[in-house]
Amino acid sequence: MSPFKILKANLYPKWQLEALGDWLLGEEDQMELKASSGKTAGRALIEAVASSGEKAWLAWDYKDIRVVALFGYIRIEGVKGVVIWMVATPQIYKYSKPFLELSERIINYWCSKFGMLHGYIDTRNEKHIAWLKQLYFEFPEGNVAELNGVPFQYFVKEKTNV
Repeated sequence: MSPFKILKANLYPKWQLEALGDWLLGEEDQMELKASSGKTAGRALIEAVASSGEKAWLAWDYKDIRVVALFGYIRIEGVKGVVIWMVATPQIYKYSKPFLELSERIINYWCSKFGMLHGYIDTRNEKHIAWLKQLYFEFPEGNVAELNGVPFQYFVKEKTNV
């Protein structure tokens, strides 16, 4: 049985999302949100959830009643597939294997539904880059963008016709 309860992120008040971003997220994710948006991690998280609308969720550790991760996707007109995002609290390391299993199910479902998943990740966020590699995302060489002076690497996963 999964240790997670999945809840719609857009049902949470903005002040709770802001507090989560500014105080509970892991340091790597706070740095990434600040670098990608030029705002506080809390403000960037509010915007990510708003941009995703009903397509953003919180994964809760239902025993300890703690947020483990927030994730979602954004559909952009004229862009193939969906742009995905995920941030986590340090609580995620308590559940590395179950969270990877949950991630595999979600990523495989989204990939079959949308055909392509992609986004950019702060190159300093080594733990999440390793997580994406375990989920078989590719990192096309030379596809790096700079946001607010920080390099972000493009990642992608496409549906295979196997």
